[in-house]
Amino acid sequence: MSAFIRLLKYELLRIKYKRWWLVFIAAVTLAFAAIFCVSYVTAEKKPLAEYDKSSLLASYQRYYDECNQKINDGANADDKQFDDWKKQAELYLFYLDTESTEYDYANAMNYTVKCEGFEQFGFCNYFYEMMTYLFCVFAVICALWAFSAEQKSVKNLLASQLSRKKIFAAKTVISFFVAMALPTILFVALLICCANVPQRPFIIYANKYVAVSGLHVFAQIGVRNLLIIAFFYAITLLFTQYLKPLSSTFTVLFGVVVLEFVAAIIANKPLLSKLGSVSFNLFNLYPVMGLWSYFGGFELHFVIMIVAYLLVGAVLLIWSGIRFVKKDF
Repeated sequence: MSAFIRLLKYELLRIKYKRWWLVFIAAVTLAFAAIFCVSYVTAEKKPLAEYDKSSLLASYQRYYDECNQKINDGANADDKQFDDWKKQAELYLFYLDTESTEYDYANAMNYTVKCEGFEQFGFCNYFYEMMTYLFCVFAVICALWAFSAEQKSVKNLLASQLSRKKIFAAKTVISFFVAMALPTILFVALLICCANVPQRPFIIYANKYVAVSGLHVFAQIGVRNLLIIAFFYAITLLFTQYLKPLSSTFTVLFGVVVLEFVAAIIANKPLLSKLGSVSFNLFNLYPVMGLWSYFGGFELHFVIMIVAYLLVGAVLLIWSGIRFVKKDF
């Protein structure tokens, strides 16, 4: 613990001497937060549609019968067409069984829109999604701060009685805490806000159509985004052990490419096509507009994604530590 306290004091001294950079980062963060707030507040409200429920349910019954007829008569249709008809039939059956309509649910593909009567909930989603981009950049800065920003002075630390493992562990814990503290606090604050404002449920397809509360959906968005922020920190930390600071900053772009590449492979592998259609849609790995198909609950597919992120992040951190211990400064 004494080693950690000593390094914590060391980091605080570094911040003291670089406080104007801290002020600049804080100012930029507040400026973007203000811009996001103003852009949402000034956006035009989307009015909720007016409809005749009885006639709409009658049309759903007709559509349901038509879909079943297509399934029974479509002998020459391909598998994808059959799947589309089946999903449409299941959707209309869901409306009929629950005596609800499409207008009773939030749009899962456009959940950050400002809707009349649900402005506060829309703001929570919009603000946290947009701030996630900024938090990813901040996580990269924190990872660079840990080692890349002091390639020369780190030799003084190595000359002390502290072991390299302790130095790496302490500096990583401190910088990771700084990177994750603000997004985590904001997520918790917005989650509490969501629980106390009007919200509509989402209708999500996860092997079947289910209604999911808006609070539940926001909780999953927050967990997913925190994992993405942590991923950017971990991959940047690894790059700082191999590259110069300027080169390491490009890991933000590299990280996005890696996520897209992995998602594309998983979603298009024939043996994993079922997973791809249910949970691992390409956009599920992105901070914004990632609410596609796996948001049926904290079920197996969502847990798989969480575990995958945690395992990859752990591997990157361990790899970084091994490299730091063996690195020739």
